[in-house]
Amino acid sequence: MRGNPMLDKLDKQLIAKIKDWLEDELGTYSEYEDDVCVGRKECAEMLLEQINKWEKENESMENICW
Repeated sequence: MRGNPMLDKLDKQLIAKIKDWLEDELGTYSEYEDDVCVGRKECAEMLLEQINKWEKENESMENICW
């Protein structure tokens, strides 16, 4: 949503909330060993990694384009 400061701020807030929730998932399910909890933890880990990757790619593109 580049170019619209209000939407940019909303995007950042939403991503921050998602990351907070995923980090909470990691903490909540790190102690359990059953398949469902392990799966939730792995999903949260992978999604956090992917979000961080996309954020870095986005920063790189902003430096090139702006």
